[in-house]
Amino acid sequence: MITQPPRDINGPIFVLCFARSGSTLLRVLLNAHPEIASPPETSVARVCETTERAWRQVTRAGAPGPLTSEALSEIRSAADRPMRAYARVQGKRLWCDKSLDNVWLAPLLTEVFPDRRFICLYRHCLDFVMSGLDASRWGFAAYGFEKYVQKSPGNTVHALVRYWCDHTEALLRHQHSDLTGTTGIRYEDLVRDADAELRRLSGFLGVEDRPELARAAFSTKHDLGAGDHKLPFTDRVNDASVGTGRRVPVHLIPSDLMDRMNDCLRQLGYPDVGPDWNDVPGPEGRQRGRSVPASVSVLGQVLGGPPPVVHQCPHDARAIQDQVLVTVQDGQLSWLVDPQSGKVLTCDSTCRPPGRLVTDAATLKGVVTGELNIGGELRTGALRAVGGVSRVAGVVLALRDLQPAVPDREDAAPDRNPHVAQDRTIATVAR
Repeated sequence: MITQPPRDINGPIFVLCFARSGSTLLRVLLNAHPEIASPPETSVARVCETTERAWRQVTRAGAPGPLTSEALSEIRSAADRPMRAYARVQGKRLWCDKSLDNVWLAPLLTEVFPDRRFICLYRHCLDFVMSGLDASRWGFAAYGFEKYVQKSPGNTVHALVRYWCDHTEALLRHQHSDLTGTTGIRYEDLVRDADAELRRLSGFLGVEDRPELARAAFSTKHDLGAGDHKLPFTDRVNDASVGTGRRVPVHLIPSDLMDRMNDCLRQLGYPDVGPDWNDVPGPEGRQRGRSVPASVSVLGQVLGGPPPVVHQCPHDARAIQDQVLVTVQDGQLSWLVDPQSGKVLTCDSTCRPPGRLVTDAATLKGVVTGELNIGGELRTGALRAVGGVSRVAGVVLALRDLQPAVPDREDAAPDRNPHVAQDRTIATVAR
């Protein structure tokens, strides 16, 4: 139960977070509130740190210990004046900062701003890893990942999981030590039910509840600056990125780091990550290991044509050994594919062949049409497979054969695509 602070509290709001945690989304949602001004990252906590260092040097020769009331007042003024001026220009009474440094300087911020409030923002570790890798295709310097990658350059999954553990453990320590002035929020809860989470945050922050806030945020002008590069091109809150961490190959996470990660995940109410993480179709293991009856019309849409002929699974134990369970994750649909016969089957039982292929609809369509290369998608994790490349290629060829015939035009010949030709060769070997 959160006790709502009185409305006359005017202390600042600090978001404690790590990179790629959804903090820019949270910032613009808060900034849309008529009482809260939240600019792009200001590093205002570093202003406090630098000013504190100067005061300690001139009054205590750099020695540790409690700061004088004069020093605290001046430090607070140095940080508060520009932020208060920004809020005044916006016509708002409160200011909020979400700089990435805040988590490491929370004790100093607590000392300088006794009436502050903290919001700890969390996100599932492996979804964060996928987001971090996607945002760092050309280098790891932008989000503070570089020093972690330098320690394990051959395993960026290891590096980013260590980054997440260090930051999440710090967030949890702070939240446990400041039960009245801090609240936590999970990115997944925010994007799945923004109205409910913003209502809860409004109560904690002592501001008026605005039910339309999540919608108003995307029609409100926000200043641009450091933060998520995707948000300016987003028009609503959505949960499309939740569960993308299923692509992260968990065998790259050492056991001791896996223990650290799972300990944090449990404290935050997430399920443990285990060795079968990459085999489970959904974010919480929905339809675990089960071949779900699929809509034939949906399969036609995925493959770009009319509904194909799909057979019923015979539940034959020997036949199942040759089949592959293909799961379209974003549609929560599965089919059994037999690379030997080329048949695609639906199953209303619990047949679970040893071969498995998990992907999303866009990737499946891309590899089937030849626009995407199987090897490239396996390497990036867009395709996650058990059973060998030959078997995967055989599955792709079986689905490709279900596509409607392409008009006999020179520029439409499928084998003119070098990726298609390569994939067909592998699939032929599989058969």
